Amino acid sequence: MKKFITIYLFLLIGILAFSQEEDSLIYLNPNKKIYFTDPAELILQFTQTNIQDNTARNGIRASYFTNVPYYMHMNFNQHFGIMPGVSIKNIGIKTKDEIIDSVSYYKVMRRVFTAGISAAAKIGVFNKGLWFYGGGGVDWAFHYRQKYYEKTDKKHITKKGEWLSNTTPNVIPSVFVGVQTPIGLNVKATYYFNDFLNQNYKGTFGDFSKITQSELFTITFSLVFKEIKEKVSELGIEQPSTMRKEKAIEL
Repeated sequence: MKKFITIYLFLLIGILAFSQEEDSLIYLNPNKKIYFTDPAELILQFTQTNIQDNTARNGIRASYFTNVPYYMHMNFNQHFGIMPGVSIKNIGIKTKDEIIDSVSYYKVMRRVFTAGISAAAKIGVFNKGLWFYGGGGVDWAFHYRQKYYEKTDKKHITKKGEWLSNTTPNVIPSVFVGVQTPIGLNVKATYYFNDFLNQNYKGTFGDFSKITQSELFTITFSLVFKEIKEKVSELGIEQPSTMRKEKAIEL
């Protein structure tokens, strides 16, 4: 598990460091009362899935593509604020060694694209770039997709998708807690209340009544850097200079 998370952390850092221009990186400005951030997010998805009369094992799913958050930061002072947000997310579950209609699959991926809103309270030392936050959100599932990886031929992948599907609950509520660190790394843990799959579903994607449990828990990593104003003295008068970016400590 540690090796898995480390690899994806370095992947996220590499993407942000090399694929973006310096001026387009995501920054927070704790000295402003209101500002916005839209960081790139890597989401690790853990599931507790139980399937009747099946050999399926729980897997870990990771998604980077199509996670598009946008947060407003409203700081009432340097220690307390709120953080409403909107987002598009790619979340789902993965099982291994699952048997469907007498066919054994190496892994099965089930995911949805969601549009969501959230709100959180945050507390910490904002001018140091350190705070904790917690809140809740609601996501609306608008596109379901399922991938089957056959055990006998792992290169053979069957894909099925459906818009506005009832394979999952239409509305998915959640709660989350997180921390923003001075080195720029933001870590958030999210728990989804409902089972990910709709147990009443029987259709193109299978008989989900046999999946008695499909709880979803995620850990999200993102990089958000701090802006600092430097002051320089010229002829004895302090003047604000242009913004400089605080260098992130290498992980």
